[in-house]
Amino acid sequence: LNKTINAVIYILEHRGVLRNPGLQRMAKLFFTMSLAGHWASCWMFYVAWDETEKGKETWLSVDGLVTIEDSTDDPDGFTVEWEASLEVVYGRAIYWALVTMCTTGFGDIVPVTIPETVLTIVIQYTGVVIC
Repeated sequence: LNKTINAVIYILEHRGVLRNPGLQRMAKLFFTMSLAGHWASCWMFYVAWDETEKGKETWLSVDGLVTIEDSTDDPDGFTVEWEASLEVVYGRAIYWALVTMCTTGFGDIVPVTIPETVLTIVIQYTGVVIC
């Protein structure tokens, strides 16, 4: 990761885009936060989806992105229905990740299950280390 970011910075620096050291640091922070935010949002989605498949309420259901309904026809006793596209879900997840990594935490998307809470704590510490 660090080698890739440094390679991008090197290319931009030699093209004259990032001659200012302050801009270099800002660009490196932007790329690092973007990549870490993507990973964090994917992990948060995976953790929530795994819990949702078990019939548990997660940030996905609290945020209105999926609904869990009781079903006598389904062997699990419930069905999961998507209320939003994956693009919308990813957008909400990346928003959550970046707000969490910056330790702002507006509280509009919150962890509901224990695995989501543990991941949130790890992401907060990751954001502190990056910044």
